[in-house]
Amino acid sequence: MASKTGFSLLEILAVLVIMGVLMGIVLSRVTFSPEQEVTLEEIKNHLRYAQLKSLNSDYLCGIRFENKKYFFFCDFNANQKIDPEDQLLLPGENNKEVEVSFLQQNLQIVYDNWGRPFQDLLLSTHLEGNLNLGQGQTLYVTRETGFIP
Repeated sequence: MASKTGFSLLEILAVLVIMGVLMGIVLSRVTFSPEQEVTLEEIKNHLRYAQLKSLNSDYLCGIRFENKKYFFFCDFNANQKIDPEDQLLLPGENNKEVEVSFLQQNLQIVYDNWGRPFQDLLLSTHLEGNLNLGQGQTLYVTRETGFIP
């Protein structure tokens, strides 16, 4: 008599159910709410605005991310510090500081007059690659062009 090998239908169904539950848990942690996606696009647009301002002026401009907020600045007096008078309103905003619930990182993106991104006002550290803003929200910044897809 030939021996039967393989899985029974009940075993296959049990494995599929377990995989479905695990996939549901993973996807719920990886996907973001529509509000978070809109906010991330708004941050990208604000970074593009800062880059454009830096390209069209003689000032270093950028965005400073702090815990739960960010703001736009231009180093008007070229002292390589962010003074209160350096903080400006972003387009469409009523306050200089924009609050975002998922921001957890302290990060600064400064653009030089060529639009290249740096981490500091001294322009000593190039910025490139994925930037983690918190709660799985990341931005990708290209080194020489500052392109943000």
